[in-house]
Amino acid sequence: MSLPTLNQYHKKPYQAINPALPALQQTGRTVIVTGGNSGIGYAIARSFVKANAARIIILGRRKDVVASAAAKLQEEGRRFGSRTDVQGRTCDISDLTSTEHLWKALESENIFVDVLVLNAASYGAIETILDGGLSKVWGDFESNVRSTLDMTERIYKQKTTGPNQTKYLVNISTCAAYMWSTMGPDRPTYGLTKSASTLLLQQIARDTKPTDMQIVSFHPGGVLTDSAKRVGGDNLKGVIFDDDKNFQNS
Repeated sequence: MSLPTLNQYHKKPYQAINPALPALQQTGRTVIVTGGNSGIGYAIARSFVKANAARIIILGRRKDVVASAAAKLQEEGRRFGSRTDVQGRTCDISDLTSTEHLWKALESENIFVDVLVLNAASYGAIETILDGGLSKVWGDFESNVRSTLDMTERIYKQKTTGPNQTKYLVNISTCAAYMWSTMGPDRPTYGLTKSASTLLLQQIARDTKPTDMQIVSFHPGGVLTDSAKRVGGDNLKGVIFDDDKNFQNS
């Protein structure tokens, strides 16, 4: 990542955000991480394990991949000395039927979700908006914007009660939301929809008492994850990516 106006760059997690700090402990909380089976999502889930959350639920579309990631994270947790229960559940957040099934299952199991991390996203296609056409472009809005509203509404309106009624929503944004000409310039719907979803949550945060639900959006920098490589991220010129190995060891 390279921005000329910044004087300090963090390439690795620093002490103030160390999940092992007493002030950052997540004891007793249930956390959902969308797209938690790899890359940034997996690193975030691992940090919640280090912070001793009661339960981590990582979501993904492929059952075998999610199950494998959950088992790996559970084993890592044991090595950390954490008692966090790690679960992997199949859910396509762009599919309303799939998310309905997930939240009904959580309700039937009397699981109150304290923290929702919105990490999963669609990169969109390599084509202009008009060449892609309404159906494809709107499909990307459903994947990255409608899903944000859907999951946000579901955590906010969940019927299950917990000891702490405040909910917390963490939105993983992207520098592509404002660096359109640099980050994925050939995938115009990615920056467009990620910008829209972040602004959507900004408006919801404005309308919502933080004691009811606190919303935080941040982008983690330019991280060259496997998914970023698959869509050509390592071919972007003039972009200095962070290596996701720093996240793997965080």
